[in-house]
Amino acid sequence: MLYTIIYDFMWRDLRLRGAEKEVFAVIYGFWKKGKAAVEVPVKTVMDITGLSRTAVLMAKRNLLGRKLIAAHETRGKPSRYVVLIPDPLKTRRVRSLNGNPSKTRTGTGIKTIRVQRRHPK
Repeated sequence: MLYTIIYDFMWRDLRLRGAEKEVFAVIYGFWKKGKAAVEVPVKTVMDITGLSRTAVLMAKRNLLGRKLIAAHETRGKPSRYVVLIPDPLKTRRVRSLNGNPSKTRTGTGIKTIRVQRRHPK
């Protein structure tokens, strides 16, 4: 069974939707393991996402246009992709041991939201 993981930053920070989000998730999934250019055939993306060839190619073109990925294409071989954004999983927000929000590498703090719960009497 083929699958991919869609992280919050993909739709929240990068504002990816639909096929672009799916294609980026597949490329990111292969790329994050080695942080080097990865070969991802269109057929593989189609099998994982269930998208048509046309949808995959259009999403890839849009991702290239937005400069989220770079591709080196060689005729007759799968494209080699590199993700052009800093790895958000390395700079994700974490909580310190005492429960206070800590700062990320970018210097922004965690937004704390108060949740009110109702308990039945």
